Amino acid sequence: MRTIIIGNVGKLQGGVVLLPEAASDNGRLDAIVLAPKGVSGWATVATQIATRHKYGHDRVERFNSERFRVKTAEPVQVQIDGDTLGEAIELDVKVNPASLVVRLPA
Repeated sequence: MRTIIIGNVGKLQGGVVLLPEAASDNGRLDAIVLAPKGVSGWATVATQIATRHKYGHDRVERFNSERFRVKTAEPVQVQIDGDTLGEAIELDVKVNPASLVVRLPA
């Protein structure tokens, strides 16, 4: 695999829908695992994301769970919301349901 993205919202900046089934209020996380081979592989991955599964290939897998644990044999770069945290060999991601308080004007 080349990239693993885990989140609870599906739309990225620019309106790209990467995790179409993701919802911020369901207590679950969605993940996408990308494993393209070469430039043409990245092109088909981009097509599958742009068309929301209508076209593409089997080197894109999607998962849904309350928790994900990722382990690698060698250290890899880890990011949260696009900010690099450094390298890690293990990442444990889980949901804390109803832990974010959002206040709106009356």
